[in-house]
Amino acid sequence: MIKIGLIHFKNYENWIKSLGYDREWFLQATQAEFYKNLVTECAAIGAFSFPLTHDSYVVILNTVVSEELQKIVVKLRSKAPTEMLLYFGFGETYVDALKNLYETANECEAEKTVVTHVDLNGYNELISKKGFYYVKQIINEIFSVIEKISSGYGGLSYYAGGDNIITFIPFKYVSSFLEQIEKEIDNAKIGVGIAQKPREALKLAAKALELLRQRPLHRGVMTLEE
Repeated sequence: MIKIGLIHFKNYENWIKSLGYDREWFLQATQAEFYKNLVTECAAIGAFSFPLTHDSYVVILNTVVSEELQKIVVKLRSKAPTEMLLYFGFGETYVDALKNLYETANECEAEKTVVTHVDLNGYNELISKKGFYYVKQIINEIFSVIEKISSGYGGLSYYAGGDNIITFIPFKYVSSFLEQIEKEIDNAKIGVGIAQKPREALKLAAKALELLRQRPLHRGVMTLEE
């Protein structure tokens, strides 16, 4: 079973309108500051968070105790632009969990977290030869491909900056997901981390990528499990 948290800013649109017209810089700064605090607090409990729409944030929990996220929301009240609504989602996949949200912090027999970290080869060289805008287009296209594939297996993908794309995928679908990704994306390496908690899974995926970089071709898939 997958378990997630979902934090949503209540009346976010009204708050934006209250800022007046010269607001975009302040809006972006506020979002960035809140996310910095949220992702740091989530890391402290072994979880991981990323924005869905910047007025809502998913928190990958799985084996992390739900009450720990409740404490974080209370702690961050003064940092949020509006009242925060907290939900917990449960399902066989991450997509199912986002569709089955509850206000109560129930527990379940959660599975280990499986995360894949796709890293493209030749990123800096491509920037030098083709320029930043071209690379931006390529990254957007690749992310769209990965997101489409991952959603088909109930996974959640997140663009982590540069040439890094992270996907949380249910354990039972990871092999099929990786097989399809390798068919669709050339010249990339994929680190896979499997652990009880999301933060540790991300750490193992990053370590797997480093080990792949030591290979002559700098590509392929490597899985590390806690």
